[in-house]
Amino acid sequence: MKKIYTLTLMIILLLITGVLGEAENNNGSVSRRDAFIKALTGIKMAYSEVTLDFIDKPDEFRLNIIDHCLKNPLEITDTLENITNFLTERPNGDLDLLLRCYRLLDFPTKKPEIAKESRDYPWAGVVSLPNKIKTSLNLIYDSFERSEKDLEEVFAKIDSFQLDSLYRFSPSLLLENEGQFDKRQESTLEELDDYAQEAAFLTNRIFSIISSVERSELTRISLDIFYSTLQAKSALEGLSVGESFSQNGTIEHPGVEGDVLFFESTRFGLVVVGGPQKTIYRVPAAIIIDLGGDDEYYYNAGGTVDSMNFAVALDLSGNDLYKSTRNFAFGAGHLGAGILIDVNGQDIYKTQNLALGSAVLGTGILLDYQGADCYYSSIASQGSGFAGCGILADMEGMDYYRAQLKSQGFGFVAGLGLLLDQSGNDAYLIQPAFSDESRQDQYFISMSHGFGYGTRPDYSGGIGFLLDQNGDDRYLSDIFGQGAGYWFALGALIDQNGNDSYTAFQFAQGSGSYFGGGILIDEDGSDSYLSRGVSQGCGHEQGLGYLLDKNGDDNYVIWDYSQGAGNANGIGIFVDEQGDDGYLVKKDQNSQGYGNFRREYGSIGIFLDLRGHDIYSGRGKNSSWWSAGKYGIAIDFPAKLEVSKKE
Repeated sequence: MKKIYTLTLMIILLLITGVLGEAENNNGSVSRRDAFIKALTGIKMAYSEVTLDFIDKPDEFRLNIIDHCLKNPLEITDTLENITNFLTERPNGDLDLLLRCYRLLDFPTKKPEIAKESRDYPWAGVVSLPNKIKTSLNLIYDSFERSEKDLEEVFAKIDSFQLDSLYRFSPSLLLENEGQFDKRQESTLEELDDYAQEAAFLTNRIFSIISSVERSELTRISLDIFYSTLQAKSALEGLSVGESFSQNGTIEHPGVEGDVLFFESTRFGLVVVGGPQKTIYRVPAAIIIDLGGDDEYYYNAGGTVDSMNFAVALDLSGNDLYKSTRNFAFGAGHLGAGILIDVNGQDIYKTQNLALGSAVLGTGILLDYQGADCYYSSIASQGSGFAGCGILADMEGMDYYRAQLKSQGFGFVAGLGLLLDQSGNDAYLIQPAFSDESRQDQYFISMSHGFGYGTRPDYSGGIGFLLDQNGDDRYLSDIFGQGAGYWFALGALIDQNGNDSYTAFQFAQGSGSYFGGGILIDEDGSDSYLSRGVSQGCGHEQGLGYLLDKNGDDNYVIWDYSQGAGNANGIGIFVDEQGDDGYLVKKDQNSQGYGNFRREYGSIGIFLDLRGHDIYSGRGKNSSWWSAGKYGIAIDFPAKLEVSKKE
């Protein structure tokens, strides 16, 4: 009888303390889901109650993936990891990269079918050009022919004046920060009000026109051109550039210097074939195939400049320089498709705005396959998408990325911006350029490194995605970045491997605000995180912020409103799964499991460290749990306190 009583008492104690008790499985760790359930029980909530599903009516640009993430905050890491696999496991090669990006934008897509054309091409009778080159030119030119016919359907519902407005003014919605700060500092209150009204009028007009554009047809056109370009690249494989053209010599063109094998003006623009030696391009070209040499490009090279709807450039080898001050240069598309593929070489890209994998109502793609490369630009570049898809994918090498604003994985309304780097120790820098005069005028707005952005209160934002697969990387930005979202947008930074460092100032490192979702996932490596606040898993003003570090001995330094903090009805989640970690907090009363009460509704903050011997500077303690705010809780497993002791 005594044994039965003792056993019953043990079971009761286990039930009482089990919620926040040992909570370990056989290998000494707790699953993420079980940890959430235990934490939520501690603040008297159910798993299904953690949601931002209280939006009455989405606007016409709302993306399904964003709604899904906001409705299922605790599962957003699974969603993003599935997207990562979706983008990196590509059975159909690089074509799948664009196909799958378009699916994230809710466009039904399929692999294009390229019909074999039969026509008299301008280069058909050029005996000195090998058939491989002619085949490549044919493939690209045919895709332009097909796309030209289909482009009429894309803009069939708008008139010529509206189309001209799109050409002239749609880029300005991304470039509004350029020069505005000096203008505002010198303006009166009346002038500031006029400026705001003018900007709102232009914004509404542009979005009204965009809603009448057949964007699904525009994606189909872009897929056709991109697939044809990949086919053209494949057709050039095995071409020997060492001796094949030694007897051909070169020809002269007033805007192309050096080793020029062929050029021809067409209704789409100039078509040029550069030889294996150095070639310098100073004029716009619709199609460029360059076989080698340390080339220099000073105009577009796969960018839709000067109202050019289609542009493709293929550079097979050489340490090349791409330098231009024009918008939509080097793998950038505006009301069309711009594709740049550089196969090999250590390249330097120097541009200003809307370049290097940037799109506004179209598709812009820059693929760099090999070499240690440097990317320099200013605004809306290096993977930036607005009402379209902008992709910069670097497959190999230690690379350096530098921009100023809305870059390196930036998604604006109805757009997706992706920066994908597959290997190498890389550096991602957002250079201080535009001060945040309304909040912290000594700091600067970044809106980069996986940042999604919408126009509040009318137009939902897009998807900004920075994915680095391997290497010891460095991320440096200021305000808004490193996995952040604003106004029904999603921003994500995923780093899969390496000992990385993340440095920012505010609204960063897994931060969402105003119904935006921001997430940072680091899968492996001993990492360091530094930010002042509203960071490292912070949801602000009904936003969702989430930081997940899966492995490694990490260090986290913040000031306030971070590391699992919910503010003003936001949801902030912080999870470190493994490793011996260090946590330094300046204001521990509103961080590490903090949720305040606003608008007769709660904010949720969850901090979880699932395994390891950790060091805390604030309220935290290894193998314990604590709470701050009505719906805030933090647990360092294995916590050994009873739920009944929570106030």
